[in-house]
Amino acid sequence: MSVTVLMQAPANSGVGGEITGLPSGTILVPNSSGQVVAQQQDVATLQGLGFVVAPQGQAPGSTYNTNAATSAATLSGANIVGATNVTLALTGALAAAAALTLPTVANLLAALPNAQAGQTWRLRIINKSSGAFAWTVTTNTGWTLNGTMSIAQNTWRDFIVSLTSLTAATLQEIGTGTDS
Repeated sequence: MSVTVLMQAPANSGVGGEITGLPSGTILVPNSSGQVVAQQQDVATLQGLGFVVAPQGQAPGSTYNTNAATSAATLSGANIVGATNVTLALTGALAAAAALTLPTVANLLAALPNAQAGQTWRLRIINKSSGAFAWTVTTNTGWTLNGTMSIAQNTWRDFIVSLTSLTAATLQEIGTGTDS
């Protein structure tokens, strides 16, 4: 039987605490992020209550994260996960070019509930630094990097993050643009 992850019910849904009355007879208790894992047969009922539904291990929609580092930094797993479209804005004022080290794949997986091999999402990194210097994405344990990894001031670079296994991931550069 397929399983689905449900993300954050709308505040006006009236749903809080336990979720009962589902076709499967299951009682669901949301975690601290407002997420539950449900059976496929309960999806229509939960959508009717205003929940957003995504395949297990994939968050719906978009998320915007920031990091205010002003020199070389190592990202946390939470910086680059959380939705199918993740944006990370680097807002610290660089005084020189700097390395932006990815989290280890183990740390990435720790921030990604129900991770599955084959899971992918888009990651956009924006260099919003007031200093005229570039960030360069660098590897860490478990990663393979493909494409251009530098991100100049006031530009963004898009990547596809792919979990090739539960111990390895790929970061594939797919495009760049200007942030104004």
